[in-house]
Amino acid sequence: MSTYPRSGMQRILAGSVNPELRVTLRDQDGEPVDAGGTVVCTITRADGTVVATNRATSDPIGLGTHACALTTAEATTLDVLQAQWTVSGVVRATTWHRIVGGFMFAIADVQARPGTQSFDVAMIRAERDRITDLIEEHCGAVAPQYDLEQWQAPHHGSHLRTLHHRPVRAIRSVTVDGAAEDLTDLEVDFASGVVTGDVWFHESCTIGYEHGLDAPPEDLRQAAIDAAVDRLLRNKNTVGPRVRSSTNELGITQQFAYAGPNHPTGLDEVDAVIMRYARPRIGIG
Repeated sequence: MSTYPRSGMQRILAGSVNPELRVTLRDQDGEPVDAGGTVVCTITRADGTVVATNRATSDPIGLGTHACALTTAEATTLDVLQAQWTVSGVVRATTWHRIVGGFMFAIADVQARPGTQSFDVAMIRAERDRITDLIEEHCGAVAPQYDLEQWQAPHHGSHLRTLHHRPVRAIRSVTVDGAAEDLTDLEVDFASGVVTGDVWFHESCTIGYEHGLDAPPEDLRQAAIDAAVDRLLRNKNTVGPRVRSSTNELGITQQFAYAGPNHPTGLDEVDAVIMRYARPRIGIG
């Protein structure tokens, strides 16, 4: 397991020029609020390496919304970044940001659909992150990304570990009981995520690794666009969200689908594609 959240991260394209981490500061009721002082940001990588301490942020770009720039070099490697946003020495928010090798689809793919021109880029970006999180929960990463798995192994130990995320692209680090291990002592089945070799996993263990597809399959990409557009346009639908069927003046009844087990979006054509790529459940060793 990892200590950072599994969903809701801002995604940043690896290699992008001077990308920004973003946050919206909120009051006790969760509403955006003025910072009331200078906001600085401390950025840390998943392995604990500090990228920047008390880095200056931009002027507010909306009520409570601030941004902190990374250099291009700082965003080259796939990673998960933690950002702590501080005002006058007090941490006002902690956010997580994932540096990825690609996106499920482009913003322009949604903007090309009828009825979506009124939505701003930030709203479309947030919906892209939401549907990507949902699809990756079932299918695994649709683009290259990084994760750090941490677990407490039995005292008697084992030479075997099954990584949660697949396909595995590369192992970047292994530590056992605080000591770094030689990666040449490991063998990895990239499809199943099974790690074996001369490393004896015991006590506190971590493996940092890259995983995911080179890019999403085209039918999965199109299904994600369909789901994102459907979600964005729902507030324009005059039919209430609890209605399960509707009969018009001609006596024609329309049935509505709903999300459920093996039916994550409630859209039949979209869910059929997601379930086609859903990964088998392999236990953790």
